[in-house]
Amino acid sequence: MSTAKTTLLIGARKVQISSAALAIASAAAITPVIAPAISQAAPAVTAAPVLTWGFDQLDSALIAADNDNNGPAAAAAAVAAYPTPVELLQYLVQGIARGLELVIGTPVYTAVAFTGGLFTFAGDLLPGPLGDFFVSIGTTVDNVANTIAQALRVGPYATTG
Repeated sequence: MSTAKTTLLIGARKVQISSAALAIASAAAITPVIAPAISQAAPAVTAAPVLTWGFDQLDSALIAADNDNNGPAAAAAAVAAYPTPVELLQYLVQGIARGLELVIGTPVYTAVAFTGGLFTFAGDLLPGPLGDFFVSIGTTVDNVANTIAQALRVGPYATTG
């Protein structure tokens, strides 16, 4: 290897090492200044008092009794408030039904909304009354898609609860 290439490689290594050292020094100098501002801006994180398994229909009195641990009376009330096996089966069926609504409803809503968009797009391209007719069809199909989404709680009408 020639001395010019060797000198160039050594120079490149020195630039890399200098850049890394500058980055480390900058981080070390700026961290004490930024860290208090970040810790004050960050929301306080608290541990969840009880695991609800993502089910929103659990009785809040049951959760409060479980969390308070107020002795045998609270424990007896909590046991009385637990769902029965029939209720658990009902919750399971409701969960499966909601899952099917999402799995089937979302593609149906998407396909119908896409079709309405295509009609509206075609109507925007076509001139005169023919274009207005296609825009009208597209709007009607979009309204049907929104009705489907509202009924099945999918798409823009999906809820977390």
